[in-house]
Amino acid sequence: MMREEGVVMELQESLALVRGVQKSACGSCHAESSCGTLSGGLGRRETRFLARNPLGAQVGQRVLLEVEEGQFLRASFILYVVPLVGLMVVGITARSILLALGFGSGAEGLAGLAGLAGMGGTFFLLQRRFKTNDPNRTDQQPLIAEILSPNTPPSCAVD
Repeated sequence: MMREEGVVMELQESLALVRGVQKSACGSCHAESSCGTLSGGLGRRETRFLARNPLGAQVGQRVLLEVEEGQFLRASFILYVVPLVGLMVVGITARSILLALGFGSGAEGLAGLAGLAGMGGTFFLLQRRFKTNDPNRTDQQPLIAEILSPNTPPSCAVD
C-alpha cells in the first residue's frame, strides 16, 4: 500500500475531494525548492482528486490516503508506455508510407513529426477517456484510511 496525506476540500456523497501535495523525488532534500534536478525547480505542486470516504471525513480535516500498488502501476503504465507505443507505431507507419510515396530523405523528419503527433494524440485520447472519475468504479479512487489529528506530523510512506 502506498500512503499519502491530503486535506478534504469538499464532500460529494460517499466521496471526498482531497487536495494533496505532489513531491518530487527530492522531497526530503533541504534544497528541493531551489534545485532543478528532477522537479524543474517547481518543488511541490498541488493536486486534487476524488477519494472514497468510508470514515466520514469532514471538510478541512487532514487525512491519510491509501492507494494499492497494483492500481498505481497500472496508471503509470498507461500514462508512460501507451503514449510511447503511439509515438513508435505512428512514426514507423508514417515512415513506411512516406518512403513508399517516394519522399526519400525527407521521410525521416516527417515521420518523426508524425510520431510526435501520434504521441500527442494518444495523450489527448487518454485524457478524454480518464477525465472523469466514475463514482461507481471504486477501484479507481484512493481510500481515506485514517483521519489525522491536527498535531500529527506530515508523512509519506510506501509499505
